[in-house]
Amino acid sequence: TVVFEAGGAVWKVGVQGGEATRLTSDSGHDSHPLLSPDGKWVAFTGWYRGNTDVYVVSVNGGPVKQLTWRSINAQMHGKIMTAPDNVVIGWTPNSEDVVFLSRRESFNPQIERAFEVPVTGGLPVALPMPWTGPLSFNASGTVVAYNKLARVLRAFHRKHYYAGQADNIYTYDLASGASTQLTHWKGEDAYPMWYGNTLYFASDRGKNGVLNLWQRDLKTGATQQVTDFPTYDVDWPSLGNTGIALSDGGLLYVYSFATGKLTQVPVTVPLGGSRTLPYEYAAAKMIRGADIAPDGKLAVFSARGALFTVPAEYGHTTEISHTVASNDKDPMWSSNGKWIAYIRDNGVDSQVMLRAADGKGAPKALTREADITYAGPLLWSPNGDWLTYTDSRQRLWLVDVNTGARKEVTTDRQKIIGAFQDVAFSPDSRWLAFSKHLPNHLHALFIYGVDNGQLHQISRGDFNDSNPAFSQDGKYLYFVSARLVNPVLSAYNFGASGVVPDGLYVTTLEASTPSPFAPRTQVPAASKPKSGAKGKTKGKKPRHPWSTSTSTA
Repeated sequence: TVVFEAGGAVWKVGVQGGEATRLTSDSGHDSHPLLSPDGKWVAFTGWYRGNTDVYVVSVNGGPVKQLTWRSINAQMHGKIMTAPDNVVIGWTPNSEDVVFLSRRESFNPQIERAFEVPVTGGLPVALPMPWTGPLSFNASGTVVAYNKLARVLRAFHRKHYYAGQADNIYTYDLASGASTQLTHWKGEDAYPMWYGNTLYFASDRGKNGVLNLWQRDLKTGATQQVTDFPTYDVDWPSLGNTGIALSDGGLLYVYSFATGKLTQVPVTVPLGGSRTLPYEYAAAKMIRGADIAPDGKLAVFSARGALFTVPAEYGHTTEISHTVASNDKDPMWSSNGKWIAYIRDNGVDSQVMLRAADGKGAPKALTREADITYAGPLLWSPNGDWLTYTDSRQRLWLVDVNTGARKEVTTDRQKIIGAFQDVAFSPDSRWLAFSKHLPNHLHALFIYGVDNGQLHQISRGDFNDSNPAFSQDGKYLYFVSARLVNPVLSAYNFGASGVVPDGLYVTTLEASTPSPFAPRTQVPAASKPKSGAKGKTKGKKPRHPWSTSTSTA
């Protein structure tokens, strides 16, 4: 039997597939269902009356039993918001206790701890590990394999994360308190599942960086990949007596210990019309990007994955993108007002798109790669011929919207995400200005020639320089630089700090261009002849303003 969540309810289906049987039908939202080792109970997290708690239900259906009672509501920004809490992550091997993650004893909302609560009812008891994520017991229940963090529960959980909070797997001996680190991968090793002398887990250590199922021999330490999903991460794999159930791309699969094979479970969920009707939603509450037409009469917005144009004074709102199951975002109007560029993300890849501003005709893709992600902000050249964008490898690109020809301008290898957010075109569209990292980790200003493809560094990199902007005549470049020392002494110790080091600066772009701050001198002007004295000063030099002599007509 496989249990799963769909439409906010808990369902079960045989491993051979078929029509699923509904186990819960309350008005709340159920998630994270897990079968007990003896196959009698299903534990899950239920969200009812604005709160999440741990519940159990018989595998044959029947009344639901609540096991925890704790308010998880917290006051945030003037609103009552619910944080993920009381999340079911397993059972004890004897099927007597449900194991769940809770923040009830955490000083930090990102840190959770594992608790056990008896299926018969009672108070939860904390496991000795202070920081806990997904976990699994050995057969005797004496040692736990676990993650120290629950990154997989966070709303901002990122793929291809290789920094300090990437999960590794540890063991904890409940008798001695000894803890040992089992995996040392730089990325994500999560969802440990202990079966005999083998530890199964999900990892992104494969060649394509997708979270797949792996196994580790606890005697020899040998590790090998079990599944090979190319696109989507495996989702919430859970251990059973005969195999591992998991989800990938919205489909159910079972990995069999006996055969060592992965099999899809064909399942039909009879929702009976519940939560399947279309509904209206105020897109104005979900605006994620906007731009204004060059004449100021229209604006374009991205909201809930679609693009809308809205008139400034009169007319009606028009939806100009109609692609189902895609996220159209970061719209940018061309300087001539004819085109709108944007990024389309369909869940598999993302592309830079171009479409007519009036919404007519089919959009055109300016990019075609499927293995990287594109990002904004998109920027049009003043003449409407060029468009800039970045990709997930932190490369800056320049594309000719007329021919589709592309140029790789440069890359910022020191930036993990969000490079080249300050690109600017010169008024004649011949030059690009932007900032990027130097080996000393400071930003310097660069100029790129659109015509010749030459890249020039124009600031030394002694300070952080960014946000360049050309003057209207293209002769000067304004920018922000953190070069104001401005030390402020502390009133409580002998320390000092620089407060607000940023200032606005300007530089010339050619040696022949005069500095706007060059010394200025007053040129004396010739005196005007007095009224009625026309022709009577012939042969005389004009009087200088500083002259003290007098003359008569």
